[in-house]
Amino acid sequence: MTPWKMKTLKDHLDAARMHAPSALLRAKSSEPARGPAGEVLRPNQVDEPENPLRPCPCGRRQQADMMADVSMAPPATREAWGLVPDADFICDGCLNGIHLRGLATREEILEVLGAPAPLLQFVRVALLRSGAASRG
Repeated sequence: MTPWKMKTLKDHLDAARMHAPSALLRAKSSEPARGPAGEVLRPNQVDEPENPLRPCPCGRRQQADMMADVSMAPPATREAWGLVPDADFICDGCLNGIHLRGLATREEILEVLGAPAPLLQFVRVALLRSGAASRG
């Protein structure tokens, strides 16, 4: 089976870091790093933590690697799942809540989030073998 990993906010942050000018390049250009208000930052203030805390639309603050990317789900689907229609990232609690509240099966969630067909088939077979499909 092909390995698959659900995209997270950390994946997007890591990709942005790869394309952002490094501190070394800024140092060579002699241009100081600046904060949101234009203030000059000290070197220890420039780099963001590897896995920062981010707010979820539910109000919970969660680390970026636990914030699932749901941007590929249509707004109507997100709303049917009880989410804010324009939420691009949700915490693991919200993701599990979709299933636990009976709004979608795990298989449906994985399918919307872009899981490959072999993984979906594996989930179906595992559910059938465990008898969970008959229990709901």
